Amino acid sequence: MAEDPYKADGVSAEEARGLVFLRRLVTVLTVVMIAGVLAIVALLVIRLGDGPTTIAVPAQIALPEGTRAIAVTQTATNILVVTETENLLIFDASGTELLGAVQLGDFIETTD
Repeated sequence: MAEDPYKADGVSAEEARGLVFLRRLVTVLTVVMIAGVLAIVALLVIRLGDGPTTIAVPAQIALPEGTRAIAVTQTATNILVVTETENLLIFDASGTELLGAVQLGDFIETTD
């Protein structure tokens, strides 16, 4: 019969059972952690592997005469342009038709 490896260290049978349980618990937790890391890596590869989504951007935007853009952003249906005079111009997706304008100065609080 194989000799108990814990008996030589002066460990009681009850402590030996606890150590065996602890060793198995650590092994199981290690396997679970490795599986979790692999799952996260797989999800990142799947989600980031699709590549960026592309939105059609017009070559030019018909800004009103004398207007200079300082920021441009695009939604699925509109193009938004912020001008030097703190106006927000809203264009259609083709960038040719001005749908509306908002004066941003009315919404921005300045602290001096």
